[in-house]
Amino acid sequence: MSRLNMSALARQHGVHRRTIARWQKNGWQPSDAPIKIVEQDQGARRDAHPPARNLGADRDPVDLVALKRDIAQWVGLHREVERLKRRQWRSRVSDQLCRFGFLIVGVAFFVVLAYAAVN
Repeated sequence: MSRLNMSALARQHGVHRRTIARWQKNGWQPSDAPIKIVEQDQGARRDAHPPARNLGADRDPVDLVALKRDIAQWVGLHREVERLKRRQWRSRVSDQLCRFGFLIVGVAFFVVLAYAAVN
């Protein structure tokens, strides 16, 4: 018995080569009759979407030098905004540290006052 071409059988039947091998292992033998492939129609409208158009032809060319300059400007603006945000955050942190320092000094004053009153 000659060895069958698994790839050709798989293409002919519309399945994977492993499926053909599994079928043969289970005793299946291909017939010599030609296989009729029936195209399945789902009955859906084929004109449901407008036809595709060539989007590349309608666009204007891009000036890469100007684009690079604009991107550099946007990045610089972004960095400036982030720097200002950081400065504002640092000022809030220093305000909080200052408040915490005054709280500690106030508590220490009353502790010393209480200690002096006891002794």
